[in-house]
Amino acid sequence: MNKRLKETKQKADNLVYQSLPKCDKDGRVVINMMVKDDSDFLSVFSENQTPVISSSVAEFIENSAHALPPKSSMTLRIKSDCVDKEEREIYPKAIKEYYSEKYVANEKELVRYKVTALILAILGVLILAVAIFISEKFGAPLWSEVIDIVAWVLLWEAVDIMAFRSRNQRLLRWRYLAFIDMKVEFYNIKNK
Repeated sequence: MNKRLKETKQKADNLVYQSLPKCDKDGRVVINMMVKDDSDFLSVFSENQTPVISSSVAEFIENSAHALPPKSSMTLRIKSDCVDKEEREIYPKAIKEYYSEKYVANEKELVRYKVTALILAILGVLILAVAIFISEKFGAPLWSEVIDIVAWVLLWEAVDIMAFRSRNQRLLRWRYLAFIDMKVEFYNIKNK
């Protein structure tokens, strides 16, 4: 059993090393996208009355870039015979529009995190001051301890939001910026 696992690990490791990202002449990581039918490339919905990519196209791009560092520069190479000249102008704009909307939503989420963390920190400090005041003034250790615990929970929650939860949002911000900056190239292929 152990020997089979080692062999499987070796095969999996070979796949990892073979699938290392390829870069173009500008040093951008190349994402190859084969498109056989582009009828679902653009979403039928749009917030700003400008075309945006469909969720399936966005999912493909994001999955292709998943293993890359968030700040990686990328080139999307769309290989297809069904993309016409007009669509070659629309698709890069639709990709930028989609990720610009994602970026704006991400920035709003980061602001919410900061405001929430600030409010929790201020409440925690105020409640901690109340706990100290009650302990010194009235000598009620039980109530002082209860209030003290509440204060520390609020302070920890503020630290948790800023140090851990907002980290993912900051990484997503860099990823969205990389997608906005992504170069899009088109290549014709022969249908078989």
